[in-house]
Amino acid sequence: MLENRIVATTSFLRDIVLEIEKRKEVQHMKNEAIRVFVADDDKDFCMVTIAQLRSFENIEIVGVAHDGMEAYGQIEKLKPDVAIIDCVMPRLDGLALLEKLKKDTTYCPICIMLSAMSMPNIVQGAQRLGVDYFLIKPYDADKMVDLIRKLARDDEEILEKDEKKLEIDVEVRVTEILFEMGVLVNTKGYWYMRDAIILAIENPDLLEMLTKGLYIDVATMNNTYAQRVERAIRYSIESLWGVAGRNKDKENDTEEVKLRKAELRKKSIELVEKVLGYSFSTSKDRPSNHQFIAIIVDKIRVEIKSTA
Repeated sequence: MLENRIVATTSFLRDIVLEIEKRKEVQHMKNEAIRVFVADDDKDFCMVTIAQLRSFENIEIVGVAHDGMEAYGQIEKLKPDVAIIDCVMPRLDGLALLEKLKKDTTYCPICIMLSAMSMPNIVQGAQRLGVDYFLIKPYDADKMVDLIRKLARDDEEILEKDEKKLEIDVEVRVTEILFEMGVLVNTKGYWYMRDAIILAIENPDLLEMLTKGLYIDVATMNNTYAQRVERAIRYSIESLWGVAGRNKDKENDTEEVKLRKAELRKKSIELVEKVLGYSFSTSKDRPSNHQFIAIIVDKIRVEIKSTA
């Protein structure tokens, strides 16, 4: 009995010592500077990013590169903790760079991928290669530093989820949905709608005061008027339904052209319903701005809850 107690006590004390050592190691890591590497062909962007990151404690910029091949060599040599890599670079793009690092070297840093635009193939490629986080430009510097610290220090907030899972920003998901539905990116309606959806996800109460709240907030962000925001969003939705834009019937259209446009309108609406997972009551009457934005907001909020 006494021997068993001695063994149990010894084991217990050993566990305590190991836990103390582990906590010391974690604390030491938190006090150490996180070594960051930046790769982007936009030199002005690099200068601004480096200046922002250097203003924070425990962040050390160890290198910068302006093309993929240069970044590959520097990362292999410097072995940074975190690499901030732009998707589009000369000689070797961001995805190809990451793939080469994983294939040809024994070291690959934590990777934060940047993009000015979220395209489904880019997001899927990043996910396939195990990118740790995907951010859309422009981003908030405080958010970037917070993200770097969480990823580099293995905070539970990040690691309680599957480490191989790509954490996608809300902005990325909104952009992806609008792109998949075919909302034209080169229109103001696209950008106003995108801003409106993101704001409403953060504060659902804004949906209850569209005209006096959400439109005004979006207008302020884009230095315009609430009425222009409302009209631009309405036009984008009408274009999807074919009551505006190139698929709208015109007086001089032949029957053949009208039939072709009708088929395009049908396919466009079917695509919207497929992306949103929602069937509209009629394909003839477009949804209101409020209804359309609310459906997208609800869809993304459900996705957020399901992955929480």
